[in-house]
Formats: sequence, structure tokens, C-alpha cells
Amino acid sequence: MRRQPVSVIAAEVKAKRNGELMHGSDFGDIAGTQRDSNLSSYVANYAREGIRITTRSGGRVRAGIEVVTRYLDSGRLKVHPRCTRLIAAFETYHWPEDKDGAPIGDEPVKDGVSDHMMDALRYWFVNRHAAEFARPSCGMAGSGSGGMVTQLPGGLHGHA
Repeated sequence: MRRQPVSVIAAEVKAKRNGELMHGSDFGDIAGTQRDSNLSSYVANYAREGIRITTRSGGRVRAGIEVVTRYLDSGRLKVHPRCTRLIAAFETYHWPEDKDGAPIGDEPVKDGVSDHMMDALRYWFVNRHAAEFARPSCGMAGSGSGGMVTQLPGGLHGHA
């Protein structure tokens, strides 16, 4: 729901939950706590609508991607084939490249679509598995089966 007021998005979230509030399950970007020109924040605006968003700094983006990759690699995270928008984001998420096509930098390309989906997935991990962000490890994801996404792209890309 792009370019909609918080009240409209909050109403849609509540409708999808049949009015049931699920505190402790809504996670967002730490930047959502920054105040806007009205001295408010997205997190505060959603709280006024009855939706509490938990935020936590996850450090470097690549560290978060490495944690998500470990979950995919171990089979503890699988993406159902019906999650077509998330799968499309996995397929298009990427790093800038040098003139020879090699990925460069620590920040993926901000395309306004796949990066938002991957960020949302990463925010869940940052908030639910915070301890793992203190000591991330590097590694390529393995392949999976059953049509589930099993690899995080952007230098670590592909899907089963």
C-alpha cells in the first residue's frame, strides 16, 4: 500500500487480522523511530492506531543478510511458493557491480521494490534473533527442494 496514510494502512492490517492485535509481532526499521517535520515518527503514528512496532538496530545490512542466509541454508527458513512477491524480490535483489560485473560495496541496490521486501524480512530476524547479529558469519547458502526459496540473493542469489 504505497503512499497511503498510516490510518489507512493500519486499518488494512487490522482487517487482515480480523481486528485482533498481535503485539510483539510487528517489526520495523529502526529509522521508523526518527521524527518527521511534525515531531512524530512512523512508529508513534502506528502506535496511535493500535499497532505497536518493535525496532532494533541490526548493524550492517550485509550482517543481516548473512544471518538470513544461514537460516535459509539450514532449512530453518523456507518461503512458500505462494509468496510470489517475496520470491520476485529474492530474484531481483542485488549489489551494485563494477565494470567487470563483480558485486561491490556493503549496501544492495535500492530499487524501491526488492530492497523493501528483503529489508522487511531482515527486520524480522533483527528483532526475533538479535543475539545472532553480534557474531555473523559469512557463507553461501545451499540449495533446497520442493520449490521453496532457499538462498538469499545479492551476491548470494538464486532460488530452488
